[in-house]
Formats: sequence, C-alpha cells, structure tokens
Amino acid sequence: MASKKSEIEEIETVGEEQITTAISEEDKLLLDAFHAMKLKNPKVNKEQSLKLMMEEDNTVYEDEHWNPSTISEEKDEVKQKHHLASYHFLKLSKFYGDEGKGEVTWPTFKFELESLIVEQIFSEEQILLGLRRALMGTAGDILRRLGPKASVQKVIQKFESTFGAVDTKETILRKFYASQQLDSESIAGYTSRVEEIYTQAIKLGGIQMGDEDSLKSVVYQGLMKEMKQRAAYKFDIISDYDKFKIELRKIELEMKTEKPEQKKCNAAVNIDERKQTDMAEVKSLLGKLNSRIDILEKERIQLKEELRQIAQQPTYQQYAGQHQPLRYNFNPGGRNNFNQGGGNNFNRGGGGRGDVPYRG
Repeated sequence: MASKKSEIEEIETVGEEQITTAISEEDKLLLDAFHAMKLKNPKVNKEQSLKLMMEEDNTVYEDEHWNPSTISEEKDEVKQKHHLASYHFLKLSKFYGDEGKGEVTWPTFKFELESLIVEQIFSEEQILLGLRRALMGTAGDILRRLGPKASVQKVIQKFESTFGAVDTKETILRKFYASQQLDSESIAGYTSRVEEIYTQAIKLGGIQMGDEDSLKSVVYQGLMKEMKQRAAYKFDIISDYDKFKIELRKIELEMKTEKPEQKKCNAAVNIDERKQTDMAEVKSLLGKLNSRIDILEKERIQLKEELRQIAQQPTYQQYAGQHQPLRYNFNPGGRNNFNQGGGNNFNRGGGGRGDVPYRG
C-alpha cells in the first residue's frame, strides 16, 4: 500500500514537472492574474467566452452560476432599451432654411447632425425622426421630396447644396481682410462674425489652421476709431487672440461706463427721425417762402408798370392853356359870346364887362 502511494506521488511530481516545463513565463503571469481575480468556477471553456469576459468592464463576482455567454445578450438588451427610451429625448433645433426664420442657421444645424453621427448615441432612424420634427418651411419641403427612406448623409448632402456657402477662396479672403466693425455692433458680435469668415477661409484652404496672428490683426484693423486707439497698446503686448479679445471687451465696458447715455439703442434712430422731420418742415417753409417771394415780385412789377403809365399821362397843368372847352356866356343886355378864355367874340383870358360866364 505504501509503495502504491509513493508511485502516485511520483507520477504527480513528474506531471507537475512536465506542466511546468510546458508553460512559458507569459502563461504563468496570465494564470497568476486569473488567480488574483479569485474566480470561482468561471466555466470559461471557449475562446469566445473568454473574449467576452475580457471585454466586460464590470467586476466578475464569485458566483458559481455565472455564465459569460449571457454577457452579449444582456448588452444587447440594455442597448435596445436605451434606444427605445431615447426616442423621447432626441430634439433638434428648428430649421426653416429661409432667411430670418428658425432658431439656427444651416452651419449650426449641420454641426448638430454631425455631432449626433459621431457620438453614436442615437440610431439613424432616431436622427431621421428628429429631422422630421425639426425641419420646417423650405427645409421641410426638401426632406419630403427626398422620401422616407433617405439617409442622414443624403439629407446633409442635399441641404449643403441648397443652403451651404458658395464663396470661393478669393472672395472669402477678400471678405475676411475687409471686415469692419459696425457702429452699433458689440465686440462679441463683431469678433464672432470675423471668426465665422476665418473658419470658412480655413476650410477653403485660404488660411492655415491656427494662424491666429492674422485673425487678431484683422480684428484690430477693423475696430472703430476710438476703440482702435484705446486697444493699440494691448494689441502690441498681447499675442494670444482670446486674451486680446478679453481686453477688447474690457475696453468696451469702460467706454459704456463713461458714456451711459449711449446704452439706449433707440437714441440714434430717434435722432435720425427727428432730423428727417425737421428737414421736411424746413423744406415746406422754404417752399412757402419761395411762393410768397414770387407773388411779391409780380406785385412789384405790376406796381412799377402802373407808375410808369401814370408818369406818361399829362397832368392838369399840362392840359391848361392847351385846350379849354367852349363855354357859352349869356349877356342879357348885350352880346352873347362863346368865351374861350376871353377876347371880343371869342375872348381868351376873360370876357368884357357885363358878361356872365356860363357855369355848366
């Protein structure tokens, strides 16, 4: 009996030596790792089961009923539940395609779609459902014409050809370097507009990615005169574009504090309207004044003509001695004379004694 036991121990010793010689150092390290996990009866008897177990991030507990073949089924079930529940949460911004309508522009809406595709949180069917709910007006009509089986990429391609930018490299560069801040435009709005053109120029290959020196220079050159004068020192000492933009906003805030009356956006509009009203009143008064001047001028000419005609007519003294009407003088005791100024029968200058002049 003792000899049999010694034979068994000898066989086990030989088997251990054979196993030890057949296992490499890497295999030993792998086995030590499995022992460190303290797996109890893992039932890993296939290569696929081992791969599934290694891919799982969750801790595998000591459970004799644990079966790695159920990992794939549970994973698919969780994914399916997630997709079904997420139908109620997919919401895109409203996009019309028409100018001035909708919540966002086409570049922003396109960014939303591309982000959903990259993140892979929602399926393509879910994204299409969100598209049908978000598209209105012209954009909704385009989606309807594409049909219910159109893919997301097809929709993006169609919308890009309809609403995408068509600027060439030359035109976008010309627009970039000619950027100017508007009178009522804030620093945030102005820099955002220039950055949008800058991004388009990069996509078209007109500007290299990361060339913020050009961006900072264009933003500075396009500032309004007073802002540009105040920002000259900051432009020279600050190389980072974002830090320079912060300094511009600080200067803008200081200028608003110094001139609080300029905070009212309607002030310029009211002044313009008042100027237009005053100008209309002045024009009306000038028109009336011109009409009155014309009337006075006509009256002056008419009066001058009347005075000229009166000056040409002979006066009473001019008529005296040139012509006097015949008057009959009745003399009861003597002669009857036709007195024309006196004389005998025809007296000039007066009649004789006893003549009675005719008083007609």
